[in-house]
Amino acid sequence: MFKSLCIDAKEYQHAKTKTVASSFEDKWQGFSEELAEADDGIKIDTLSKKTYFTVTDITNNTIRFDKSKGASVHSLSVKTLRAVHNGEKEIKGGLQPYYGAVIEYLNKFKTHNDASKKERKNFVLIIDEINRGNISKIFGELITLIEPSKRLGGEEVIEVSLPYTGDRFSVPDNLYIIGTMNTADRSLALMDTALRRRFDFVEMMPDYKVLQNEAGSSFKVESAGFEIDLALLLQTLNKRISALYDREHQLGHAFLMPVVKAIFGEGEKALHELKNCFQNKIIPLLAEYFFEDWQKIRLVLGDNQKPEAYQLIKQSDVDFDALFGDTEDVGDIVDDIQDYKLIEADSELWTDPLTYIGIYSVGSLTFSNQDEG
Repeated sequence: MFKSLCIDAKEYQHAKTKTVASSFEDKWQGFSEELAEADDGIKIDTLSKKTYFTVTDITNNTIRFDKSKGASVHSLSVKTLRAVHNGEKEIKGGLQPYYGAVIEYLNKFKTHNDASKKERKNFVLIIDEINRGNISKIFGELITLIEPSKRLGGEEVIEVSLPYTGDRFSVPDNLYIIGTMNTADRSLALMDTALRRRFDFVEMMPDYKVLQNEAGSSFKVESAGFEIDLALLLQTLNKRISALYDREHQLGHAFLMPVVKAIFGEGEKALHELKNCFQNKIIPLLAEYFFEDWQKIRLVLGDNQKPEAYQLIKQSDVDFDALFGDTEDVGDIVDDIQDYKLIEADSELWTDPLTYIGIYSVGSLTFSNQDEG
């Protein structure tokens, strides 16, 4: 695949104009138009230039002409003329000079549609999760060929002989290689130093602008008279993750893109997409990040600040007396152990807009509770 891509890229490495010979049909069209405007036919010199003949009439099959001397009418076959022009047939004998002369005359019309310009184009190869493979085995000698100065078109171009075919091979400078990687992946630290030297590293942090419209306003999920600000929701989650873990483990904006797409749909679909996102992606990922430390997950979701009615992860004391009886064997651990439980998957809380608004604006919940009271 990579070899084929390099071959295709070489074809478009340089902008160039390619001359293309006009077809017989193009030339014949020009000849026909000239004859139609000529009152006395078209005078054509023979190849020897010592005499001439005059084409007086043409049909789809026949060319009629008069010699400079003599009263009889002669003819040539259009089909034969086309075959001779295209190199498919060779004429020998008395009519050869006339066919050759007509073809020579036809070539004056070759300026029609005889050039096509080829622009330089760039080609891109994307390697997803590039840091997960064995870079040395994957690239091999290619690791040197992809250096800018060693590419075809560079100052120190290098070619290698392919082991199986013996073909000479190089990488053109209009082929770009993009490798994606997740910085939260521990294998990033083990990435080959040679690869680091040959690639530019561009940080791609969560882009909150894609969660906004052209006017710069955040996309909002509307439900029951409330609006869930998606950009603010993601920003709040990521600030807490950065504080409790690190900035490399922030949630990407792609998590909420299905929600954005559903906003332009109908009914409550966007809110259900948000529910699915939290149930199936965000909360399981947080559980992996924090190694099932549900106290920290509660902090990320803001459950420690919410009224209990809006908490996604419920916290309660462990009843050690009921579990182990009235004994001193459990020691001091009784004071530190808490029980955590994620609300049921079918809980109405998942489809309550205040559940998500409360993550970034606890005051909204307090105000709402006061109204209910």
